Amino acid sequence: MQITNLCKITLVAFLFCVTTPLLAQVKIGTNPTTIEAGSNLEVEAALEGRKFKVNKNSGRVTIVDGTQGVNKVLTSNATGDANWQLVDANIIATLPKGKMGGASTSNLAHGTPVSVAFSDVNFEQGGVIKAGNNLRLPINGTYQLSVKLDLENSSACNGSTQISTIVWLQRNAVNMALFDDRISTRSNDRFSIQLTGYYNLAAGDYMAADVSIVLVGLQTTPAGCTTRVVNGEMTAVYVP
Repeated sequence: MQITNLCKITLVAFLFCVTTPLLAQVKIGTNPTTIEAGSNLEVEAALEGRKFKVNKNSGRVTIVDGTQGVNKVLTSNATGDANWQLVDANIIATLPKGKMGGASTSNLAHGTPVSVAFSDVNFEQGGVIKAGNNLRLPINGTYQLSVKLDLENSSACNGSTQISTIVWLQRNAVNMALFDDRISTRSNDRFSIQLTGYYNLAAGDYMAADVSIVLVGLQTTPAGCTTRVVNGEMTAVYVP
C-alpha cells in the first residue's frame, strides 16, 4: 500500500512538472518557455530586454532592439534588416513621390473633357512611376496630389466672351468628384488653374488629369478663337 501511494504521488508530481511547461505560450529557439502575462507571442534575443511581442488583448506589436525611441519609425535596408529611426530628410527622400511635366492638349471644345498629356518625367521615387500620361502609385495610403495647368487663348480671342475652365483629377480613367474651376475673359493671353488636395488611394491606382472649358452664357465665339493647355505639371507625394 505504501509503495502504491508513493507511486501515485510520484506520478502526480511528474505530471505536474511535465504539464507546467506545456502551459507556457510559445518557445522559439533558445527563448525561455514562459512569456509576459499580457502577451500571446514573445521572441527574445540573447541580449537582455531585446524582444518582439504581441499583446494578447490589443494585438499591438512591440519591437525592442535598442534603437527604439519616441517618434521613431521602423525602417528597412535593402536586405530587409529593420531598425527604428527618427524621421529625417534621408528617410523622407525614399517615400513614394513622382512628378510629370510638359502638359498639353489639343484645342478644347465647349463641354468636352480632354485628358491632359504629359511629355516629361521630372522625378520618380519610392515606386511612383510615370505610365503613359498617368502617375502609378505603389502603396495604399494618403497622397497629396497637385495639378497645375497653363492655358493659352489664341490671337483671335478678343475678350468678347467668357469661359469657365474646369480641371479634374482622374483615378483609373474615371474623373473624381473633386475638381476646381475658374471663370476668365477669353482674351489673347495665358492663364493658369491649379488643383491640390489629399486623397486616400490604393496601390496600383493610375492618376491623371482632365480639363474642359464651358462657354459662359449664350455667347458667340469669335472665328478662330481657341483655348488649349500649353504647359503644366502633376505631382503625387505619399503622406506617411
